[in-house]
Amino acid sequence: MVIYDSSGKFVWQSFDSPTDTLLVGQSLKANGQNKLVSRKSPSVNANGPYSLVMEAKKLVLYYTTNKTPKPIAYYEYEFFTKITQLQSMTFQAVEDSDTTWGLHMEGVDSGSQFNVSTFLSRPKHNATLSFLRLESDGNVRVWSYSTLASSTAWDVTYTAFTNADTDGNDECRLAEHCGEFGLCKKGQCNACPSDKGLLGWDEVTCKTPSLTSCDPKTFHYFQIEGADSFMTKYNGGSSTTEKACGDKCTRDCKCLGFFYNRKSSRCWLGYELKTLTRTGDSSLIAYVKAPNANKNSALAI
Repeated sequence: MVIYDSSGKFVWQSFDSPTDTLLVGQSLKANGQNKLVSRKSPSVNANGPYSLVMEAKKLVLYYTTNKTPKPIAYYEYEFFTKITQLQSMTFQAVEDSDTTWGLHMEGVDSGSQFNVSTFLSRPKHNATLSFLRLESDGNVRVWSYSTLASSTAWDVTYTAFTNADTDGNDECRLAEHCGEFGLCKKGQCNACPSDKGLLGWDEVTCKTPSLTSCDPKTFHYFQIEGADSFMTKYNGGSSTTEKACGDKCTRDCKCLGFFYNRKSSRCWLGYELKTLTRTGDSSLIAYVKAPNANKNSALAI
């Protein structure tokens, strides 16, 4: 859409104001629209909790709710050159050969004479009719229109979080993949942690324990060994002891639990717990606040 004033002068075009989608050739800009924001759901056209943000030196996915003190990074795109200051980041489709096209996010760096880029995928057909979308589930997908004789349809040609990923970036890393609360492994939500043990997961009934008071005498923590959070990989946490980490959460009424890495002595406070990942690494511990009505032992997973 393009808008002109009464004299025919250009005023605005929708191409300069991306929402949750980038078309080929469309950009995020430092001096303009620098982020995509997901929809609340596929059927609700309101802002959701996920954003893809072009910052000074990186391209980052964030999760934000009214409970989080600041946006939580859950993915960072890799660039293989040092970046000084990004001016723009453009979704590009480049012909690699007669049969393949490369999909990239290509950035203009003010401190370099060369552009920087991160590779997304290589479809085996003309990919100029493609768009990149930050989906309502927090995943990033590229859809490409194929005109091959055997297929005439929109195909998914790139997905940021796939359950076949070997680097731990599967769908369990998406904050709301298991809804309000749940344990996830290889993209599957398969348990609901509770004081009674690990229960069967159900999106409707699996909830973060509800507290009636901030008084430490009214709640305790149950422990989940081998559990990690979507927030830990791209957020450094704080260096402290396990006890000090717990004490900090106990004093903070908004803290729902905390995560601790016993190998690195790093601590993360959880203002949103959401999807927890089963890792099998006993040095990763999740502690969840729960009312004293149901007090039980640690859960080893």
